[in-house]
Amino acid sequence: MKRNFTLIIIILLSLQAFTQGKKVMTIDDLVSWNRITERVISDDGSHMVFKTEPSQGDPVLTLYDESGELKATFSCATGASFSADSKYLFFTVKPPEAVVRDLKLKKTKKDDMPLDRLDIYNVATGVTDTVVRLKSFKVPSKWSGWVAWQSEPLKEKPAVLPDTAAPASTASAASPVSGESVAPTASAAPPAGKGNGKGRKPKGESADNGYTLFIRNLESGVTDTVRFVTEYLFAEEAEKLMYATTGVDSINGPGVVIIDLKKGEKSVLYSGKAKYRQLALDKKGERAAFILSFDEKDKAGNTYSLCYWSGKGLASVAAARGTGGIPEGWIINENARLTFAENSPRLFFGTSPEYKLKDTTVLEEERANVDVWHWSEGILHTAQLARKSRDEKKSYMAVYHADRAKAVQLATAEMPDVMLPDKGDGPKAVALSSLPYDLESMWRGSAGNDVWIVDINTGGAEMIKQNLRARMRFSPAGRYLWWYHEADSSWYARDIEAGKEVRLTTPATLRVWDELNDVPDLPGSYPAAGWLKDDRALLVSDKDDIWSLDPAGSRPPQNITVNGRKEGIRYRLLDFDSENDFIDPG
Repeated sequence: MKRNFTLIIIILLSLQAFTQGKKVMTIDDLVSWNRITERVISDDGSHMVFKTEPSQGDPVLTLYDESGELKATFSCATGASFSADSKYLFFTVKPPEAVVRDLKLKKTKKDDMPLDRLDIYNVATGVTDTVVRLKSFKVPSKWSGWVAWQSEPLKEKPAVLPDTAAPASTASAASPVSGESVAPTASAAPPAGKGNGKGRKPKGESADNGYTLFIRNLESGVTDTVRFVTEYLFAEEAEKLMYATTGVDSINGPGVVIIDLKKGEKSVLYSGKAKYRQLALDKKGERAAFILSFDEKDKAGNTYSLCYWSGKGLASVAAARGTGGIPEGWIINENARLTFAENSPRLFFGTSPEYKLKDTTVLEEERANVDVWHWSEGILHTAQLARKSRDEKKSYMAVYHADRAKAVQLATAEMPDVMLPDKGDGPKAVALSSLPYDLESMWRGSAGNDVWIVDINTGGAEMIKQNLRARMRFSPAGRYLWWYHEADSSWYARDIEAGKEVRLTTPATLRVWDELNDVPDLPGSYPAAGWLKDDRALLVSDKDDIWSLDPAGSRPPQNITVNGRKEGIRYRLLDFDSENDFIDPG
């Protein structure tokens, strides 16, 4: 007993001495810790950049090469991305937090606060080019050599600069963006021209009028400009740039334009004074779409039309309010993105019931200003207020079949959410609705979903599930739906064409649930590794191994890593290419 007591005393004294030798952690220590919040690897694998960010203070971007050598650090930097050829690093530099805080304490006006800047870092030379007063910038995702940006306009009036971007479709191929150029580092927005009449103010840059677009060739350093641009984007795979402008004069009027940067040619898709929104290009820049409204007085957004460009001539109106296939009283929603199917002539867009117009015959003091809520509404009143702006912009997916010149409504008020298969090319889509289960989600924490299979060609829908409490997804080739069901800890698949559902695992055959789950809720699954090419198999994980499941259910699960659980080895499949849709063992 005496030995035990002595041993305890020695342990206590040792712990006390150990504690006295260590610094006590404080809140200040926690504030100084850095988190890695961004990680980007160049496409050729030669460089990696990551962002470290303290709880309070300025972030830092750190650049390393493939040998692990530190190449550069950039303070107050964020949003890093490499050019597709890995030659350039782009990032935004924000004003130091301490400077911004000091200016706020001095009640500095918002217009007088410092602005962001764009830095373009040449990886080979270590030279950084800077664009000040940055408003936005874009770089091509799969090709390189160009960058485009817009800057906040100067308050003073510098010399007038003309439009210099590809003057006509007959421009010389030797001059990618021909015409007079500004200096490579220039970012000053040219001012509006003179007024068109006595007493009229010159046109100024604004959200409605647009801002100057700068287009730079990174190899030559030449920067060209387009005035009063409201939207712009690069094609994903082709060297093309699309933009909408409100126009400068009778020669450079308003419209939607595509510039072929390789050939130096400009194609006008649509011209005329209008509100142009939601520009979209397919991957190769061979098809384009946008919405427009000629009604300047339409503040609600009830008069937009969908325009489609097939690659030749001018764009034409594909759908509008009252078009066949669109529900009566519904409109083209200006808030919905336009997307093309990858290989089929489909354009997906959004519709919604028309917006109610405010009664202008009633005074503001005569309007009742009360909030009324009932428990059966399914969504808490505070949540309704938080979601109000999002719900006001809610749209419902529809599709325009260009080969048939036909619009088909896919989502409805009863099944508001639609999930597309195989990059939009499959014959069937999935519609989801949590509306019947929103009420119970207030005490369960989440809602189930009713699920429908929707024919993309006709819009016809067939319900296949009620109150499914799982995340359902399409396989890469679009042949199967698959999901993990927490209630029975099992993986499932459904053959869409055959309409056959298969339970791929059971707790008795495979332990795929999180065995270390320590919260009072059903355990989730270990991460799925992905699908094999052509939907041949689904790879899932247990605590240690990776298993191959036949989505048709014709064979039992196969352990492809063999010894994980036996030898305490944990296998996980890491995919460093986010664009890979499937695993190709060959």
